[in-house]
Amino acid sequence: MVDSVLVLPPGFRVTDASDNPVNNAKIKFREAGPGATKTVYSDANLSVALGHTVRTRSDGQPVVSEGSSTTTLIYVGSDPYHIEVTDQNDAIIVPAKDNVKGAAVLSPVVASIPPIPVITTGSPLTLTAAHKGSLINANGNTLTFTDAVTLGDGWHVYLRNGGSSGQVILVASSGISFEGQSFTQRALLIGEGMHIACDGTAFRVITHAQPLMSPQGPGVVLIADRITAAPGSPVAGGRYIVETAFSSYSQHQIIEWNGTTFNAYTPPTDCGWIAYVQDEDRFHTFRGTAWVLGLEPDASDTVKGLIELAVQAEMETATDVVRAVPPGRQHFHPTAVKAWGEAGVTGNILASHGVTSVTDGGTGDITWNLSVTFSSTNFSAVAAARTTGTGSVRNAIIDALTATTIRVRVVNESGTATDPTAHTMMAAGDLA
Repeated sequence: MVDSVLVLPPGFRVTDASDNPVNNAKIKFREAGPGATKTVYSDANLSVALGHTVRTRSDGQPVVSEGSSTTTLIYVGSDPYHIEVTDQNDAIIVPAKDNVKGAAVLSPVVASIPPIPVITTGSPLTLTAAHKGSLINANGNTLTFTDAVTLGDGWHVYLRNGGSSGQVILVASSGISFEGQSFTQRALLIGEGMHIACDGTAFRVITHAQPLMSPQGPGVVLIADRITAAPGSPVAGGRYIVETAFSSYSQHQIIEWNGTTFNAYTPPTDCGWIAYVQDEDRFHTFRGTAWVLGLEPDASDTVKGLIELAVQAEMETATDVVRAVPPGRQHFHPTAVKAWGEAGVTGNILASHGVTSVTDGGTGDITWNLSVTFSSTNFSAVAAARTTGTGSVRNAIIDALTATTIRVRVVNESGTATDPTAHTMMAAGDLA
């Protein structure tokens, strides 16, 4: 960009003492001093030269050249100059003026970014006025703020946990406001950073950098435990879900140990926060106004989601309609057969379920040894004697029961012990 200035205002005319326009007057330019003749220009870029003497036309206005009718403006550069006006015979009309200022020199404006001093420390440090604008790259130590009134409005500092393990503890008796909370002490996790400014009465977090993607991953809140009372030996930065209110902490709050006390965070309604409880290896989600187990809602007849497996007691009650039945617990249902079997006359098991073995007690005498255990001898057992071909009728009689055995004797119509082709049995009832 060229530095230039307009010498005479637009419409300027050279006139005599009677205010009559002067034709062919001379407007003469020299370097200040006066020095050598000075070239002037008709444009602000100083690219179209008019020479060092500019003539006027009949109405007294400056023109581009002698005898021309085309008027012109007159520009000079930044150097001071000498000017005088005469008629065509060099009689003075306007006395000479020397050292007339040229154009002001406009220096380019360069944005100046103040340097940010970097202080790396692993020792306790008190932040003072001297740390204004510094980056404190801390490592496992405590950073204590001087009182906000002392530091004053406009003081600020950049803080970062630049260590590979441990927390950096921030301590500010004046209080630090951050995302709707105010704390006097807080732990910075690995890679976490804050730009904090002072307003003369307290401190405010201007920007916040999340912890690194490491065991402190920002996508899920890491929870050490769910608690009903203060934990015994919390670690700085450790977080807990309050299961039952205690002290000044409300149920469902997350409390974070800052090295001296707890900072409390209240989840907003339906915020959808996800927490991983480390001592349980389970996820919990904040739904509505409470923490619930799992990432999905509970399943129902109309809603897909998490479903719980029924335990023995729920199977035996036989009224639950929201839990799923795993194969290994189906047999606890009251309608289910607990054991059944078919065996030959020598006690050889042909097919069975819930049976470990068969004891042959002699002709027509067999004991079923069960792999299940009934809660008492008050269960239902049914036995039968299977025969093939023709012959006398066989009757199977339940002779004795224990919680794990069923003895069966087989007799003919005369009451004499006899062997059938095969023994069969079924048992149902309440298991232990």
